[in-house]
Amino acid sequence: MSILLRLNVLILFFTLFPSKQVSAQNEDFFTLINPSFDVGLDLNSEHWGQSFGIAHRDVIYQNSGYDFKKLFLELAEYTSYNWNNQRLGLKVKYRFKDLYTGKHNELRLAQDYSLVIPITETLGFGQKFSVEERIRDRFSLRPRYRAVVEKELSETTNIGLNGEMLLNFGPEELPVFEYRFSDFVEFLIFSNLSATLGAQFRYEDFTRDATDEIFIISGFDLRI
Repeated sequence: MSILLRLNVLILFFTLFPSKQVSAQNEDFFTLINPSFDVGLDLNSEHWGQSFGIAHRDVIYQNSGYDFKKLFLELAEYTSYNWNNQRLGLKVKYRFKDLYTGKHNELRLAQDYSLVIPITETLGFGQKFSVEERIRDRFSLRPRYRAVVEKELSETTNIGLNGEMLLNFGPEELPVFEYRFSDFVEFLIFSNLSATLGAQFRYEDFTRDATDEIFIISGFDLRI
C-alpha cells in the first residue's frame, strides 16, 4: 500500500502545484476534483443489487493558473444482477450543468457487463464492457472497455490499478478517442461504510486536439 500511497501523494503534489513548464507545453491541461457519495440498498436478494449516488465535478486548475469552477451536479441510480463473479448492470445518471456553466443538462444511460477473475486469494483481475448513451442537445454513443487489477492487503484495505479506453461519437460529432489510467485505495471505515481515494489521468481526443486532465477521486459508499 505504501507505494500507491506515495504515488497518490506525488500525483496530488503535481496536481496542486503544477510546473509552469508543463502547463506551457500543453495549452489544454486541467485538474479536477470529483467527490461522490453512494448508498447501496439491501434488497435481501442473492443476485440483485441497487444503489443511488450523488457527485459533483469542479475544475481547480486550468492551463497555467488556479481557476475554481463548478461543472455539474450528478444524481445516479444503478441496478445490477450478479452471479458467479459476473454482473449485468443498468445505470441512469442526470447531470445538472445549466445552473453552473450554461450548458444543456445531460441524461446518461449505461449498460454494462463485468467479469472478475480471481488470480490468488487476495489478487483479482476484472474486466468491464459497457455502452453509454449521452442525451442532451445532441446524442452521443460511448462504447467503453476497462481492465482493473485489485489487491487485498487486509480485511479492511484494498488497492488497485485500472485502465480504460473509450470512443465517443454521434450523428453530429466526429469520433473522439480517450484513455484513462487510475490508481486507488479502498478502506473500510465501519462495517457498512467504505471510502475510496485515488487519482485518475485522462488523455482525451489524442488523435486531433489532445487534452490532459488529472482527477482527484474521493468517495464514500454506505450500505444499508
